[in-house]
Amino acid sequence: MSYTTLKNGVNVRKENIYGRAIFIVIATLLYFPSVNFGLYGSEVFPYALIFSVVMLRRLHTVEIVFVLLFTVSSIFSIFFNVDKPDFAYEFFRSAGAYLNVMLVFFVLLHISQDKVKILLNIGKVIFIGLTILGLLQISGIAEPLEPLFKFLVPRSSGEALGASRGVTLLSTEPARAGVEYLFLYLMYRFAFLKRKKSYLLLDLLIGAAVLFIFKSAVVLLVYLIILALLYRTKVVFLAVLALIISPLLLSFDGRSILLINELLNADSGTAFHILMNTSGNRIFSIWAVSLFSLQYPFGLGVGNWIESSLIAAKLTSYDLSTLNYFTAYGRGGNGFPFRATGFLMNAAMDFGIVGFFGFLTTIVYRLIPFWKYGYESKVIILLFIIKISFVGSVGTPVEWVSVVILLRYLADSRVKNN
Repeated sequence: MSYTTLKNGVNVRKENIYGRAIFIVIATLLYFPSVNFGLYGSEVFPYALIFSVVMLRRLHTVEIVFVLLFTVSSIFSIFFNVDKPDFAYEFFRSAGAYLNVMLVFFVLLHISQDKVKILLNIGKVIFIGLTILGLLQISGIAEPLEPLFKFLVPRSSGEALGASRGVTLLSTEPARAGVEYLFLYLMYRFAFLKRKKSYLLLDLLIGAAVLFIFKSAVVLLVYLIILALLYRTKVVFLAVLALIISPLLLSFDGRSILLINELLNADSGTAFHILMNTSGNRIFSIWAVSLFSLQYPFGLGVGNWIESSLIAAKLTSYDLSTLNYFTAYGRGGNGFPFRATGFLMNAAMDFGIVGFFGFLTTIVYRLIPFWKYGYESKVIILLFIIKISFVGSVGTPVEWVSVVILLRYLADSRVKNN
């Protein structure tokens, strides 16, 4: 399917001035999924799902097939777990998380180009605003506004979470805030920064923000992947630069810096345990779910993550009592239910290896038309696949929105230039 076919296959409802106003409001909320005003128990409010329902007019064949397969799998999941008292809540929360990002992904592929421009401009304003907010939070100036932040996002804070932890912006934790911020930055970088000579300087400034504002090892890892993709031929230069300034960087107490210090002073076995212990359940979940998806190729169904995760943990045969995640808060070392890190790893836990490749194939198929539109598009697609595979939770839509909108912009710009 070509980009022209996607662009001409608009499947959203045309609107009057009131519809346009509604679009702008909901489109803005797409970038703030953690803002729930304390009214919703989950960490992600389904703004993207609401946006999709409001804007969707029809689905294309591959999207209909996906929804049908997802529905059939969900029905089987309900059928086999109907006797569990709390299953209904977990089912709807899990199913909603998948649909929250997949439906908005489908819809944004087909919205008109003027709406793409609106979403781009909204993203630009939000990126600049979050940059200012991050500086205010890390400096402590925003601390008096703590009640307001708690009202908007109960798990957020008006200042850094601790000496070695970073800021939350308008999200639930520094890691999520930082990764979302990086994708917004890429949107700003490619769509609005016209002087390419400024790229390296701004990339380094963003690196400083990663180290000293977000202070998250996960954000640092994503940032390094971005650099590797963007500067393939200049990686040696960046490595030398990092080596030169490393003594200065390693003197700071950010969480990511402390982790690097620990890893540099550890042998391979100890380093692996440190990574597992400091990443919460992230690295452990990737390992455990990989084993689980091969053992259970169709998974245990949507909403059955509690049982699935316990089985996955046992398959590793790892001593869970040595991991902070499983011993904190009285969990003990016998295992504790966990959600996997990354959209696709969660799909592997719910739908097995079959579901993993089913979701991956659907997503890649929809992104293939953009691959030929320049190196920037290739970088965005590769980064997105890595991100949804191993980083973040299931239902957060900011990265999905940023990627589709940016790919639409890059493709349209290339077509116009040609």
